[in-house]
Amino acid sequence: MKKIVIASLLMFNGFLSAQTNPAITQWLRNTTGITGRHYVSGNSTPITDAVAANVQTVQYSTNWVYVTTNGIPAYITGPFLDGNPSLATTRNNAIFKFPLSPTQNTGTATATSGGNIGLFKNGVALFDYRDGVSYKFSTGANAGGPLGGAGDGIWNRDAVVAERVGFDCAKAHPAMGNYHHHQNPSAFSLDLQVISTVCSTYPSDGLYVINTTQHSPLLGFAYDGFQYMVLMVMLTQTEPEALSE
Repeated sequence: MKKIVIASLLMFNGFLSAQTNPAITQWLRNTTGITGRHYVSGNSTPITDAVAANVQTVQYSTNWVYVTTNGIPAYITGPFLDGNPSLATTRNNAIFKFPLSPTQNTGTATATSGGNIGLFKNGVALFDYRDGVSYKFSTGANAGGPLGGAGDGIWNRDAVVAERVGFDCAKAHPAMGNYHHHQNPSAFSLDLQVISTVCSTYPSDGLYVINTTQHSPLLGFAYDGFQYMVLMVMLTQTEPEALSE
């Protein structure tokens, strides 16, 4: 009987550990039916969409958590003033899988792709720093993305700088409908140094409000399971100088 009691306690403790794992508990689940909204250029009144915002469901097993999302935030998206014709569109209940006990890769580093590398806690896509334009050595110029052609994919532009004109107030934009952030997802108007005035006409809350008196909040998870904190704030403050030859 004693052994059975001990075994039961161990199983109960394991269940409690899973219940408190932030990869399970920290997602912004949509429990009120809130839907996405977006602006159209020239109209500061947002349009309400028929797509559920934030995260729809969170399920987990012993080793994994499964997050279902449409990829649409509860804050207002758009407009994208660089001529981007795309809107933030639903990902139709896409399911993303994250490890509950991530382990550091101590071997050869794996490069991130130029697209999704994780999810913010509201189910919106997290991209890395790059955009789709890269340097092409044979021509000595940038290529790819909206510029056409294809670069070498070795030296890519910093999307935080190169695409800033096309970011909405929450510092995001869509790629073929896939709405995503390359950086800290707070509103431009709330930065310590405001570098975009898009919020003046098209205000949006963004994912959170920067508070210099508090620890950086958990914003999401990379696909390897590690938490994403506010580590990129300063990248939004200044533009890097051009590299000299």
